[in-house]
Amino acid sequence: GMWTVALICSGNALGLDYAGYRALGSDELASERKRIHALFADSRPHYIIDTISDLPEVIADINKRLANGEMPQSS
Repeated sequence: GMWTVALICSGNALGLDYAGYRALGSDELASERKRIHALFADSRPHYIIDTISDLPEVIADINKRLANGEMPQSS
């Protein structure tokens, strides 16, 4: 198996470039996050992050989980 990571704010689901993402108001961004979370719900990704800049933290967590013997199909 493999670990899956869904991108909320920097993927196709949001449909904005970085400038458009940064221009969103906090209420609109919260609404978009909620909408996109619902889109990913059936896929059940292991991690959901805003942008690729959040990926190093996810990779560190995955490495810890692997070191503890955890596999993606067991989570």
